[in-house]
Amino acid sequence: MNPVPRVRFARPLRGFIIAMAMLLWLLPACRAPRAPEPSSPPPFAITSVPAAERLYVASLAFYSPFDALYAAESERLDRLCPPPRPDDDRCVFRNVVSNRRRVATLYSVPADDSPASAFINAATHIRAGDGTLAIHLDLEPANQRGEYIPWISDVGDWFYGIHIDGNVRRQGAWIQILHPLLRVPAWIRSEPPALYVDVDPIVGHILELEPLEAADPTGVQRIIPSGSYIITNVASDSVEFRAEVESDFACGEEIPVPKLLPALIRANPRDFFNPDGAPRFATKYTKGC
Repeated sequence: MNPVPRVRFARPLRGFIIAMAMLLWLLPACRAPRAPEPSSPPPFAITSVPAAERLYVASLAFYSPFDALYAAESERLDRLCPPPRPDDDRCVFRNVVSNRRRVATLYSVPADDSPASAFINAATHIRAGDGTLAIHLDLEPANQRGEYIPWISDVGDWFYGIHIDGNVRRQGAWIQILHPLLRVPAWIRSEPPALYVDVDPIVGHILELEPLEAADPTGVQRIIPSGSYIITNVASDSVEFRAEVESDFACGEEIPVPKLLPALIRANPRDFFNPDGAPRFATKYTKGC
């Protein structure tokens, strides 16, 4: 049997083949390292804002958007369910339409050229208790269109403002809207069209406080009961306040100041908020005298 002939390559060709094989073997090691995939920033958390930067009373004032939204739905219901009608009239519950209308845009940073981060939407509903028409607000993240986060369940009489005490932070003319479930920074100018945001430090205001830990004049820590208190001073590490007396909100009446005022007590700013970031205070007098 004749042996199978071996294939012989010329020396230059054989050297070229060996060189190419070595090059292919070494090529993966010579590749430039792959750039890491860009990572998304961590979700914004309300608890990342220092408590001392949230010690504000604040209110929103919507004008024409609310008036138009309310009037349109009220007139439509009056045509379908003519008044007078009882409080539990099923007609309005069957026919109310939750018309959602965008009433404000929130921005990712406090700058005029920043991209939108969320939207404030208003929608109509019927109050379960008395069957009257009402408006509620929700927040819609810009990166989750159609996902509505319930915000204010009933704005009430918006002529007096919609209070969001403790849920704002101020930076110049910009206001950050804070909500435990809103995972994006949300800023708005204090006076954009159709919306006015009134923000004021809590000093001098009378607040309804939930029970919280505070120190008496001797330094002893205790849990104060819920009630109305006037804020007398705010520092970065403490809030000074005392129980309200009748003359604190005299409202034009001749009410003498007591000779002996309640003792001043102090608390850390963080004690004015729950662990989830929700405020433990609210303005007591919201509708004037």
